[in-house]
Amino acid sequence: MEQGTFHWGHEALRLGLVLDEDGSPRLTHLGLPGEARTVPGTSLPLVEVTAAGHGRDWSGSRLVGTALGGRLRHRAHGAAGDATGTR
Repeated sequence: MEQGTFHWGHEALRLGLVLDEDGSPRLTHLGLPGEARTVPGTSLPLVEVTAAGHGRDWSGSRLVGTALGGRLRHRAHGAAGDATGTR
C-alpha cells in the first residue's frame, strides 16, 4: 500500500517518488518528461546507506537492501516553483 506519490521536474527531467505505508521513500521514475511512467509494483529505494557492522539483505552484488537505508523515513518536504521549474 502506498502512503503518497510525488512528482518533480522540469522540461528536461522527471522524477517520481512513492512513500510506502511505513514512510520509506522509493524511486519510481527518473527520466525524460513524456517517457513511460512507472510499471506498477516496481521501485527502488531512494536512499541507501552502508556502514561497517550494519549489514544488508542479500541482493547479489548490488548495494540495495541495506539495514540503515531500510530505516530511513520521509518526514516532510516542500516545493517552490519559478520560471525554470519546481525545486
